[in-house]
Parts: sequence; C-alpha cells; structure tokens
Amino acid sequence: MPANRLDKAIRVLALAWTAAAIILGAALTSYHQPFQSPAIGDSKILALASPPTKLQWRAIHILSGGCACSQRVMSHLLARRPIPNIDEQLLLIDLENTGPETYLPGSSNLIAQLKQSGFSISHLSAASIPQDANLHGVPLLVLVSPANKIAYQGGYGPHSDQDTYLLTAVTQNTPTKPLPILGCAIGARLRRTLDPLHLKY
Repeated sequence: MPANRLDKAIRVLALAWTAAAIILGAALTSYHQPFQSPAIGDSKILALASPPTKLQWRAIHILSGGCACSQRVMSHLLARRPIPNIDEQLLLIDLENTGPETYLPGSSNLIAQLKQSGFSISHLSAASIPQDANLHGVPLLVLVSPANKIAYQGGYGPHSDQDTYLLTAVTQNTPTKPLPILGCAIGARLRRTLDPLHLKY
C-alpha cells in the first residue's frame, strides 16, 4: 500500500477510535455524574417522605440500592449511627416494577443493618415520583427545619459524608450552597436519555 494511502487509513482509524472512545466514555460516566438539585423552595420533594411526628430538625436521605454512590452514603450512615434529636429517614427509590432484586450486591445487607441501627426506612417506586418533583438523581440529602421548611437540598460531597457538617451549618443559620448530586439517574425515562446504548442501565 502506498505511504499516502496508509497514512490516510491510519488517520481514519484514529478518528474512528477517538469518536468511539468519546461516546463510550460519556455513556459510562453517565452512571455517576453531577445532577442538578431540585429548587430548594420546591416542597414536592417533602411530599415523598413520611410526615414529621414532632417539631424537630429532619434529615431525609433519598437513596437507591442500585447506586454505588448511595451505598457509600449508607455505609457512612451506618458508621456514624442516627444523630440524637434529629428525625432521620431513608427514602429508597426502587426501579419500576423491579424492587430489591435490582439492588447492587451488599445493599440489602446495608439496609437491614441501618434499620437495626434505628434509621426509619421507606421505599418508593421511581414510577410513582411526579415528574414535576424534578428528582433526577440520588443520593440526595434534604434537611428540613422544625417549621417544615427545606433548609438544604443537595448532595453529600465528594466523599458522601458531609451530612453532619451541613446539618450543623443550617441549624446555625450559616449560608450553605447546595453541593452537586454525584450519583445515579433514577427512572427509566431519564436512564434511557443518559444511556441510550444501555451500557450502564
């Protein structure tokens, strides 16, 4: 093969490989990516959780057993145990018509241990979440004041363990910027949009 044709073939192959790497990389990283938090004034998220039993600060941990980032939050919560005088609830988002069988290995054990440790746990199907709730990704932390107002709504930080710091900040009226939600998409529609090739979902 002449040198100029060989060079052209190499360039075409290199271009094709680069394009494929970009597409595959984007699809693979779509599983754990930053999601925008719902607006802090939007109370539709609160409607997903159990109502408060008394006037006190609440921490609502919206997680999924099928998300590795949620697993890290679960491990963190299990290590630190429930915070005294804080109503903590784990709201687990299950995929449509599937339930716990889609959980990652270890999630069911973590959930059982968290329940034994005193955390309140409830389940919610992704299909039952209203679209206007704007809940796109987990893990999501929602901190609610005794007046039932959302004081913080966002992520847990890069190490999935900033909840205690954030709770201290909001209870002391310290301005706190929501951290990005670094995690997994919820709901079949959003997963199809983010991963049309079904490389992750």
